[in-house]
Amino acid sequence: MVIRELNKNWQSHAFDGFEVNWTEQQRMVSCLYTLGYPPAQAQGLHVTSISWNSTGSVVACAYGRLDHGDWSTLKSFVCAWNLDRRDLRPQQPSAVVEVPSAVLCLAFHPTQPSHVAGELPAVSASSPLRTQLPALQRAQGSFPWALWPGDRKAGPDPLSLEPR
Repeated sequence: MVIRELNKNWQSHAFDGFEVNWTEQQRMVSCLYTLGYPPAQAQGLHVTSISWNSTGSVVACAYGRLDHGDWSTLKSFVCAWNLDRRDLRPQQPSAVVEVPSAVLCLAFHPTQPSHVAGELPAVSASSPLRTQLPALQRAQGSFPWALWPGDRKAGPDPLSLEPR
């Protein structure tokens, strides 16, 4: 199948007449902001997940500990920055939510840009119980099972980042 697609691309005329300018130096990517949350960094927390909302204006990140091999009772944070704000301060998130444990995965709702869901660890990676729960292993790190308000079945309420 891959060979067939490569052959179709080879015969395509989509780029006829296009010439690459190897001498022109363009800076395609630049760093505008370095986002962070000093209280999380002071606790030695690491970024465990990042997600953009569907409009591309808000980026959220989860903080947690990756070096804990057992249940963690350390508080953690989910932070969000609205990059469209004029008064954006990279070290001061637009929204901060303190959570009771590390958030391992974060995802914005695909059509509700102000809703985000986070995954807290149910079983430690080193726990013998983990080997007995293959469904947990498949679900961890993604949200195909997440049910949102308004969906056919009731599911967990996501965190809403709408301003109050």
